[in-house]
Amino acid sequence: MADAENTQAAEDWPDPRHAWFAVVMLTLALILAFADRFVLSLLVEPIKADLLLSDTQIGLLQGLPFGVFYTLFAIPLGRLADNSNRRNLLLICIFIWSVLTAMCGLARSYTFLFLARIGVATGEAGLGPITMTLISDYFPKDKRTKPFGLFLSGTHIGGGLALIIGGAIVEMVTSGTGVSLPLIGPVKAWQLAFILVGLPGLLLLPLVAAIREPERKGGSEKFDITGVLLFIRQHWQVYLAIFLGMSCMGTVASAIIAWGPATFMRIYGWDFQQIGFGFGSVILVSGVSGSLLAGSVENFFSKRGYEDAKIRGIVTCGFIMSPISFLGILSGDAYFSLLAIALTIFLCATPLVLGPAAIMAITPGRLRGQMGAIYIVFIGLLGGFIGPMLVPLLTDYVFQDDAALLYSLAIVVGTIGPLGGILLYMNRGHYVDADRLCGQAG
Repeated sequence: MADAENTQAAEDWPDPRHAWFAVVMLTLALILAFADRFVLSLLVEPIKADLLLSDTQIGLLQGLPFGVFYTLFAIPLGRLADNSNRRNLLLICIFIWSVLTAMCGLARSYTFLFLARIGVATGEAGLGPITMTLISDYFPKDKRTKPFGLFLSGTHIGGGLALIIGGAIVEMVTSGTGVSLPLIGPVKAWQLAFILVGLPGLLLLPLVAAIREPERKGGSEKFDITGVLLFIRQHWQVYLAIFLGMSCMGTVASAIIAWGPATFMRIYGWDFQQIGFGFGSVILVSGVSGSLLAGSVENFFSKRGYEDAKIRGIVTCGFIMSPISFLGILSGDAYFSLLAIALTIFLCATPLVLGPAAIMAITPGRLRGQMGAIYIVFIGLLGGFIGPMLVPLLTDYVFQDDAALLYSLAIVVGTIGPLGGILLYMNRGHYVDADRLCGQAG
């Protein structure tokens, strides 16, 4: 009887082979999306010099489009994901961000580049909520962390490859006579990097079109706006704790991504190729391994009887990363600093998988896209905006010295992570209650 019930339960879910194919396609999309974001951090110094910008202007370029416009469009796109064909919506989003990323390479002014970045952010805003609800309908609750881990490893694969390949391209072009493209004409090295990162997204469209729309799990009830607000009001404590706690982890990650390469150029005199290979390898190895091991971290706590295993995994990583990152970045040794950043990225990657998995575990099926979007809003407005902005604000207005970038980065990275850990630990009981209430509906 038990075997028959298990067989029936398995048949209620999509074919695992197609489910994992879909996850791989979603991961490829995320790789391309994050390649664009990471390559911008590599190009800080040449863009700043070519367009005559300040650190604060660069911080706005890195933080504002994705910190505001990305989040502005995430919620309506999340609602569309809960009430329409998610595969088709994803195809539209990939097309938009790929074209606009390539257009960043046509920028001749700060205004044009800023507007193009807003367009990129608008397209990429749909990827997170669409993917959260798709994975939740491809896999049962107790099997989601691993596919979430593979998907979110795409942030680090994309970032690492962008830095490694982008660094080599920029170094090659800047050491030569430049490049002239058909119909476009002469382009700078940083412009070429944007064009090469943007165009592959168009090649991915036919593969994403092969994904089948899964049956929605976790309840078929549709929520109007009033219903969404009522649900949030009933469970505000657990969601707010997760959103704010994960925003702290996002702040740490975005600060390193945005200002780590510039710090090594400015303080240690590294060139583009050193930065690209060094930071790219660190992000690729540490980020991917941290994402893929998130399921093992959850299992470590769940096997010991903790119902809040996902939350405990996030909290543990938050507390461990603080002394490692703070002391390592301030060590004054480039390679020791890089090692500390590698460990910090590893400890950030695991929570950034467990957080979305925790949200999907306590959310009804027809609300997952919208709650995923609200999560992205918090991560974008707080983590995505504060990280890139707080570092240069400390440099420009507190230390008033470009050479103090090292101290600014260490302060932000070393203090924000534990704040998120404390908040989540204090509210872990609310998560357990919400998880029990959600039950086994999926």
